[in-house]
Amino acid sequence: MIRCQVHDHVLHVIFPKTEGGHQQFLRHMKHPEKVYLNPDRCHDVLRASERYEGANGAFVGFNFPASVVTKEERTLFPYISLFAVQYVIAYMYDDEDTVAHELRHARFHMDPVYRQRVQTTWRLLRQRRPDLYRSITRKFREDGYAHHVFVDEFQAYYPDLIL
Repeated sequence: MIRCQVHDHVLHVIFPKTEGGHQQFLRHMKHPEKVYLNPDRCHDVLRASERYEGANGAFVGFNFPASVVTKEERTLFPYISLFAVQYVIAYMYDDEDTVAHELRHARFHMDPVYRQRVQTTWRLLRQRRPDLYRSITRKFREDGYAHHVFVDEFQAYYPDLIL
């Protein structure tokens, strides 16, 4: 059963832990009817995430600002309006690494001071370490991320590099 919880204006969509690990999680997202989950909720999380992040079948967690959820999808996500949700993250139960990664996305979106620090670090990386910058952006392109989320993905994957 999928659980939804709201903490600090972040909606957590938590999928059950499965024996198949992340590969099974992705099958849940793409074919929820085969594992008896609510297909509408799974498909809406996946669609909203793909609209925001880009299409990639290898993601093990999902995230997006609540503002990308369409009016039609909001009927399936009543938490957004009820609890003034600003950000949505989805992950598999008990996957602490993915939870931490997805929460970094929420912080980037919701904390303007932190976001400015990240953007400064990103600019400095591009200026001072163009080789590393190119390597990171090439990896993001290969992984299917939309260009507009590169700086957000950078801070989520490389938190120790943020000034």
